[in-house]
Amino acid sequence: MTSFTGAALLAPPLAFLTPYGGIGVGLFRQTSGTASDTGTLKCFVLGLKVKIGLAVLKGEFRQYDLSGDPLLPMERRYALGAGISF
Repeated sequence: MTSFTGAALLAPPLAFLTPYGGIGVGLFRQTSGTASDTGTLKCFVLGLKVKIGLAVLKGEFRQYDLSGDPLLPMERRYALGAGISF
């Protein structure tokens, strides 16, 4: 599955923590063998970003609603990440 999402998020900074949440809309395309499906998606986003010096840790949850009858069900996604901020 490939998806592209634009989201509007609220992110009030609290010292080294930044919780965020919001909604998004986008497009998806799924392929399985010779079958394919393209449609729209809606999502609800919740996450937390933590800055420790130059390091940034991020955790995120997304709840998805795919249009139509998708080939493969996808209802939610959890993601963890780390990076450097300067």
